[in-house]
Amino acid sequence: MADEELDVRTLRKPEKHPAIFRAFDALDVGASFVLVNNHDPKHLRDEFETDLPDGYSWEYLAKGPELWRVRISKLASTPLPRALGNTDIVAADSDEDAGAGLERSGFRGPALVVRSGGGRAGETFFPNEGMSLIGRSPECDIFLDDVTVSRKHAELAHVSDRWTIRDLGSLNGTFVNRKRIESAELEDDDEVQIGKYRLTFLLR
Repeated sequence: MADEELDVRTLRKPEKHPAIFRAFDALDVGASFVLVNNHDPKHLRDEFETDLPDGYSWEYLAKGPELWRVRISKLASTPLPRALGNTDIVAADSDEDAGAGLERSGFRGPALVVRSGGGRAGETFFPNEGMSLIGRSPECDIFLDDVTVSRKHAELAHVSDRWTIRDLGSLNGTFVNRKRIESAELEDDDEVQIGKYRLTFLLR
């Protein structure tokens, strides 16, 4: 019997990973589905490797440049240790009207979209043209109210068509694509972690 396909090419970027994890959670052990995407889902694989390194398999069936197909199989019944993944899924359902509103309003990046953390999945922040301060202080441009976030945690800056993020000596660090950084240039679809919050940086 052929594996079912999950084609996420038409989904908005903040909706893709929740849809994929929802499909994975629904699999029986030993079952699989084929993910169809328009770019290499390498950040998704990083999440699987971090959260369930022995519970899945990953097989590329097609490697672009325009079409990527990956067979994802479930090897263990242990659920993903992802309150954040489940939060994303629930929030994606509950925030459906908000997401539609963004589409209707002609949503344009750059933006930081909360994927998980603090029950705020789907919330979108539009940074200032110059510099935006991220932190737990209400005075911050991007206000993330949790003890895992420092009062002035990081700075997002736009200079000469480049977007960069810089850690401001925070206690728990700033991460881009699972790597702790002092400063890094951001690209479209990069994952940013500030304390308990995981966000996706969108340039569009």
